[in-house]
Amino acid sequence: MTDIQQALSTALPGDVVLQQGNFSVEKTAALFRYAREHQLQTVFNPSPVKPAFSELWPLIDLLVVNRGEAEYFTATSDIPAEAAHYFQAAGVASVVITLGADGVYLASPQQHIQVATPRCHVVDTTGAGDTFLAVMLASMLQRSASQPEKIDLQRAGQAAAITIGRSGTFSAFPSAAELEMLLKN
Repeated sequence: MTDIQQALSTALPGDVVLQQGNFSVEKTAALFRYAREHQLQTVFNPSPVKPAFSELWPLIDLLVVNRGEAEYFTATSDIPAEAAHYFQAAGVASVVITLGADGVYLASPQQHIQVATPRCHVVDTTGAGDTFLAVMLASMLQRSASQPEKIDLQRAGQAAAITIGRSGTFSAFPSAAELEMLLKN
């Protein structure tokens, strides 16, 4: 944890700490507690899934999960509003649930909306979630926003559609030129 604290020592209140499920639950909890103490915004994609991640919900400002992850943690049916309500009742401020071809659902203190994602030819879904999350955050940060809005979800959905329309992982990600165009629209 000392390495992480050192890496975050120059972070300013409001900066974003993004974490996926690769660390142990204990290390992830320590990271998010440190972020809270320093007024950093916490964004969490709990993949790969660990059951004990459910203990971390009160430390999360923005949770980003796919449909399967939402069902895993909430044991709710395939209704994103129910899953989002579960997460928010457990302490998460805002929740984004990606739904594949059915779009994306956002539950924040300001709004609850479902946004369509572009129709596309699916070649390989590997990396779609990573692309979505990265572009959503880039769009938010570009707008100096702490919460996602419809435009951020639309841009992220367009980027994920590019990724799943190609084979591979890193090679399927949108190019810098494609990302620049997406983030301008």
